[in-house]
Amino acid sequence: NARARFSWLPEDVPVVRADVADRAALEMIADRHHPRAVIHLAALIDAAESVARPLAYYRENVLGTLVLAEWMQAHRVPFLVYSSSAAVYGTGHRPPVGEDAPLRPANPYGETKRVGEDLLAGAARASGGGLAVVALRYFNVAGADPEGRTGPQSGRGDVISAACRAALAGEPFCIFGTDWPTADGTPVRDFIHVADLADMHLAALAWQLAGRQKEPFSVFNCGYGRGVSVREVVDAAMRAAGRSFEVQAAPRRVGDIGEMVADPSRFAATIGHVPRHAALDAIVASHLRWLAEGREGTHA
Repeated sequence: NARARFSWLPEDVPVVRADVADRAALEMIADRHHPRAVIHLAALIDAAESVARPLAYYRENVLGTLVLAEWMQAHRVPFLVYSSSAAVYGTGHRPPVGEDAPLRPANPYGETKRVGEDLLAGAARASGGGLAVVALRYFNVAGADPEGRTGPQSGRGDVISAACRAALAGEPFCIFGTDWPTADGTPVRDFIHVADLADMHLAALAWQLAGRQKEPFSVFNCGYGRGVSVREVVDAAMRAAGRSFEVQAAPRRVGDIGEMVADPSRFAATIGHVPRHAALDAIVASHLRWLAEGREGTHA
């Protein structure tokens, strides 16, 4: 979360604090820095919050993307890597889910990401070669920087954060639904280490800059293609902490999905990235280490 703090950035990285929808700020950036490419990460990302605050999500996620695309077109900035989400798929898919699966967002957050993709795809296809866009659909991002520089922000409600907090505090952990049609009855997700996800952004941008993108708009899943159950996450958190904690079962929640796993083969075949941090124990251990040091929320 770049809104938290900037102290972890290298000293020679220029920082401009502004709303991505502030066209005047973007004009200043163009005048000072003359960018050749953009990696667009600015967004609100809490699916549950988006249900309560849909207009805020449309403003931040859709309007911000629109203003950015207009600015890039005006200044002939040719390359964009866009932060999308597996939330665009919604429910009802048999895993693994490929990029050509129907898009059925189940909440306003997912809908804003779908609209953002449509907006950018249209702009790229109408640009006559002036704009090339790569959309990266993240699955479940977790973990912390292996070198301890950055980590998950405070208050995250994802399952790995919750399991790590339970392990550190010795408090109960609740599994919502133990009767799913999965191997152990608990929900299954495709977790990707944040460091691998960062590498995928750089690989996608390098692919564009090398002139290898032949279509104006390309979309890729960002996951490992490996399903991990909530029970397996709990066991990994116990191993990382060296202690056990109580695990409670609760009914399924409305809107929950039993299994969501990526088909990552398109990215691997097209761009050729090889993940370095895919082991579940490594993901959970880095996440827990960050929280154990009391640094949650101080960095990204």
